[in-house]
Amino acid sequence: TGTDTPTENNSATSGINLSWIAPTEREDGSSISVPEILEYKIYYRLTQAQDSNNVTISDCYAECSTFIDLDAGTYHLTLTTIDTEGRESQPSEEVSIVVS
Repeated sequence: TGTDTPTENNSATSGINLSWIAPTEREDGSSISVPEILEYKIYYRLTQAQDSNNVTISDCYAECSTFIDLDAGTYHLTLTTIDTEGRESQPSEEVSIVVS
């Protein structure tokens, strides 16, 4: 399942608003429609963190997610798409956001 690169505001005050566009094509080039998407998964971590955390968005029509009350620092985020057969896409291009 393909995933479009999320967009973000590059500087935020204690929160991050992340948005994306649902993919229309799988990694193998075949088409995918929104009802074939089960969920999205957002992976995020602070620069100094070794491991990523993740949040699952179980609405196939969702196009954004907001993280609030975050500690200050630089966050790195990627997005994957999981189809109704449980196949998870490769991560999107990473975006970095500074939270002050």
